[in-house]
Amino acid sequence: MLGEKGLSINPVKTKLGEIDHLGLEKKIDDLKLGLLRHRALVVGGSGVDEYDDSDYGENLTEEEIDYLFNLLRSEELEEEDAELVLSLMRDEGNDVLEFIPTFLQKFPNLSKNIYYFSDHIDDKEAIASLVSEHLSDAEVITEYQLFWLGKLLESQLLSTSHASDLLINIFEHQNSTDISRAKILEIPELRFGMADLREEHLRTGASGWLSWASAVGSREEKKLIGITYLDIFLMGAR
Repeated sequence: MLGEKGLSINPVKTKLGEIDHLGLEKKIDDLKLGLLRHRALVVGGSGVDEYDDSDYGENLTEEEIDYLFNLLRSEELEEEDAELVLSLMRDEGNDVLEFIPTFLQKFPNLSKNIYYFSDHIDDKEAIASLVSEHLSDAEVITEYQLFWLGKLLESQLLSTSHASDLLINIFEHQNSTDISRAKILEIPELRFGMADLREEHLRTGASGWLSWASAVGSREEKKLIGITYLDIFLMGAR
């Protein structure tokens, strides 16, 4: 067929092409294997909770960074690749910022990883804005993601201009649960009507997730004004 169309195949060039392709694949595989080994050193055996900057190890090579950015730009980005980026590209946190919406939307199971990674992004206003947009636009948000977005808000975003909206939108989200709402109630925030919100749950005297979370979040109020609904709740819980 090829001969009839005036085409021919050079078996030597074809063989060399196959070898070059295999060589490229092997190089890519070796790069990823090296990155996975590096990740194991960074994360440790117990998962992302074990992040420790003192164990971050040597900086990534330029070739490794390019490889990870190529993964990020791929339309076929998979969760394991996104997790690899979040584990290893903390020194490039500001450059990875633009990909956070993709992580939030496509990989809600990586919300905990995003929480740790965001500590290495300088622009907290930008992170808060992206999270706010995600809460407003996403069709599906899991309890797990709401919980870790609450953790992110508590540790990094309370000083941003989006803090009030984030507190409300996480607490009142249509997919919120007692666990995700409790995360918000236990934040010791005195602004944005949070004290009144906690008081509503403490006044009921019920001993559940939301009441105990409100008790935890009210610890700063007790320091300021003495006896509070926290004291009344605790006396009733005995």
